[in-house]
Amino acid sequence: MKARIMFFFIIVTALFYKTYLNASEEITIYTVNGSFLSIPVYINEQDDSRGIALTTSFNHQVLQPIGGSLEETILENDYKIESGLQSEGKLSIGVYPFKDKYPVNAVMCYLHFQATGAPGLSTSLQFTTFESNNDAVLIPENGGVRINGKNWKKMNISCKKIDLSCVIALLQILTGMDSNNLFIDMNHDQKTGVEDVCYLLIFLSDFK
Repeated sequence: MKARIMFFFIIVTALFYKTYLNASEEITIYTVNGSFLSIPVYINEQDDSRGIALTTSFNHQVLQPIGGSLEETILENDYKIESGLQSEGKLSIGVYPFKDKYPVNAVMCYLHFQATGAPGLSTSLQFTTFESNNDAVLIPENGGVRINGKNWKKMNISCKKIDLSCVIALLQILTGMDSNNLFIDMNHDQKTGVEDVCYLLIFLSDFK
């Protein structure tokens, strides 16, 4: 009897751990049609970074790829970035040194998209390739999208309807009351600001 109870306890614990692990590997963020998204990509590389390759997949009815950038990252001055495949549902980039090579343990680049999905549509954004020095990077342990100070293996992006709840949520973000995983950047300055609140208010005023 004790053996059966112990076996049952082990099974339940394993299922709980698996569920918790899967939940901790993905995050859902919210945006609106027309908003730009700048997704930070983190890597923890112990050796000199001689080349980093990324490919992401997503629903092209929800996101349109723009490319990648190194601005405001640790690699900005010594590395270059090249955008490769930008097709329906895929974005590939490569990051290479043109000056000094060194290990990278920080946000290495940003992936840029524009949300084009109607309210209610969503997509997952995940890496189909994440390599450094031709070796696969372990995700999320050593890399992934970086949101709220944590690496994520997969990001779910959901498009919301523009309404007063979006305006209130943005004001809560700007006043530090809540982060609520809402990302809206209508003027493509890679941040959520007062300008975005004004845009939503003007949109709602014109819509009515």
